[in-house]
Formats: sequence, structure tokens, C-alpha cells
Amino acid sequence: MPASPRPGKNWIAALSLTICAMLLALIHLYRPQGTGLWMETFTNSVHVPVFALIALGLFVALRSLTKLRFWGCVAVTTALALLLAALSEVAQISGPRDASLEDMIADWLGSISMLTLIIAFSRRSKLERQARAFWAIAGIIVISMALKPLILVSVAYVERNRHVPVLFNFEVPLSQTFLRLQNSTLEIIDHPSGRQKIGEVTFESGPWPGLIFHDMWPNWSDYSFLVIELAIDGSQPLEIHIRVHDWIHTLGSQPYNDRFNLSYTLQNGSQITRIPLDEIRAAPSNREMDLSRIHGMVVFATRAEAGRSFELVEIRLE
Repeated sequence: MPASPRPGKNWIAALSLTICAMLLALIHLYRPQGTGLWMETFTNSVHVPVFALIALGLFVALRSLTKLRFWGCVAVTTALALLLAALSEVAQISGPRDASLEDMIADWLGSISMLTLIIAFSRRSKLERQARAFWAIAGIIVISMALKPLILVSVAYVERNRHVPVLFNFEVPLSQTFLRLQNSTLEIIDHPSGRQKIGEVTFESGPWPGLIFHDMWPNWSDYSFLVIELAIDGSQPLEIHIRVHDWIHTLGSQPYNDRFNLSYTLQNGSQITRIPLDEIRAAPSNREMDLSRIHGMVVFATRAEAGRSFELVEIRLE
């Protein structure tokens, strides 16, 4: 016979449902002020703990208000949590945040991870020790999968900071976390000297093919030069363009004269370019670039260079 609702627990149910409502409102109304890869990843990953707490709140409310037994509460909580996740993303289509399938999957993973832990640690599940261990491990695996992007990005930031004044090379673990390809392909190869790994970049057809480096080590104010080591094979020169911008530039309309821009021609073989940071500081037409808050740089070519390639050895500060 179904268990009766536990008397005196209505306030617990009300509190649980209130917390669920507040968490849902947070997802819909919160807009992060910061920018950058870590904040972007955190904003996506926060769906996991938020919907884990929502699933817990729904489960507690059902246990307090209904006659459902343990496994009935688990089943209904699962259905409600999955439905809320789907409706939450649908509602965001016209809200301040963007709806996405990835966010809905993260919501589901958060809900499922909490329910598996409830099953593992609740005495009312009446499971044997081995079965509890299975559910506990399953919950931990689901949470780990959901939080893996944030963990990897956090480790990448630690590695980035540890290798300063090297801003980028392919020897730094997780360095490609901060690299985006734009109409280009990348192949990691051995340096001819065998001393390190380098990247061979091939331009494809499309506007401004090249490499976008974002969330680089931001504080360049203690150094004098930006050093870029590139190389090409063959006798035909290759025109390369360099762009550097700070955080202020990303907040506006990003006009051409509000950042550092440089064009130069690569000749056959390796070429090391040393750019005085004073030139980068003075590059914006109406202000000084903030060398303590550099956001990123771009190494690119024009559409006419499609099919050409160059090798990136290292970017560093001196």
C-alpha cells in the first residue's frame, strides 16, 4: 500500500520548490559580466550543479507531498527534471540568454547525476552494497563528464600562466585550448632541428584565414618586445598580418584603428619578428592600449593566400 505523505513536512516541500524556482530564474536572468573562455565555460558548466539541485528539490518535495514510494519519486522526479530542462531552453529563445541543445544536455546530466547519488545513498532504495556502489560510481562519472570542460580549461589556464613569458607554443600542455582556426587547417609536426613540436598552418579559401589566439597571458606591461617566430618553405614570399587587441577593444565596435595592426613579408626559412611593446601600446588612435589587459592576437593572411602555408614555432615576450 502506498506510503502516506509525511505530516509536518509541507514547509520542507515549499522551501524545496522555492529554491527550484529561484534556480530556474537564475538560469534565465543571469548574464555574466565577464568575458573570456573560462567564464564562458563556467557559464555552460553551471547548468550541471544547478539542475542537480533542482532534481534534489523536486525529489524532496515529492517525498513530502505525495504518497509515492521511493522509486516512484525517482521516476517522477526524472520525468519532471528532464521536462523542466527542455522547457527552460525553449523559454530562453526569447530571453537574454541563448537556448542550446548543449545546455539542455548539461541540464539532463546534472539531474541524472543527483538522482543516481540519491539512489546510491538513500536507505529507502533497499539496494545491496554492490548495487549502491554501482549507482554511486555512475553518478560520479556523470558529474565528471559534465564538468570535464571546466576542469580542462582551468588546468589550461594554470599551464598558460606557468610558462610565461612564452605566450604560445605547441610544447605547452593544453596550449591549443586558447587557439581557434579561422579558414585554416593545422598539423602538429616536428621542428627540423628536432627540438620541439611546431604547427604547420595551411590557409583555406575564405576571408582572413589564420590563427586566433584568445585569452592569452594578459599582463605584458613588464616586458619590452613581442617575439613571433614563423617559417615558410619555398622561394615565394608570404604576406602575414598581425593583430593585437586589449579587453577594452572587445567592448566596443572594434574599429581597425583601435588596435595594433602590422603587415610584413615572410621570406624562405625561419624569421623572428620582434615588435616593440611601445608600438603596440601607442597603436590605438584615441587612447593607449592597456598592456596589462591584453585579450588576444591574430596571425592571418588574405583570401589571395589560399593554399599557402607557414610554420608557427613560438610566440613569447622579452
